[in-house]
Amino acid sequence: MSISADSEVLEYMRSGSELEVLNRFPRVKAVSMKYNTATPSSAPAERLFSLGGIVLSPRRNRLSDKRFERLLLMRYNRTCCTDVE
Repeated sequence: MSISADSEVLEYMRSGSELEVLNRFPRVKAVSMKYNTATPSSAPAERLFSLGGIVLSPRRNRLSDKRFERLLLMRYNRTCCTDVE
């Protein structure tokens, strides 16, 4: 019996949040192990804090939290999206 990926994800979401549950959902477990792992270094976090200091300059001291977060994410992801026009 083969379960579609969509129904597997929905069933996983209904089942709870304990890690042992992942053994019943091989696709969800594979994605989780690939993308939900700890970063081996603190360099990405340090880069993000550095960009935060650039985005939140003295001239931009009245940014709302939401706008600051959006600007920071746009600045951080700029290198990924330079080819898109």
